[in-house]
Amino acid sequence: MLQIAKSIDIMIEVTTFMLSHREVLILYKSIAPKAIAIGKI
Repeated sequence: MLQIAKSIDIMIEVTTFMLSHREVLILYKSIAPKAIAIGKI
């Protein structure tokens, strides 16, 4: 249970960071599909 709460906290921190750094979010959005595609290979 503690592990789940911890990962949720990390997700919130990451999301907050992403929202406060719009350029990072745009960069992430452009990289994520490529990373997913590479992961599927």
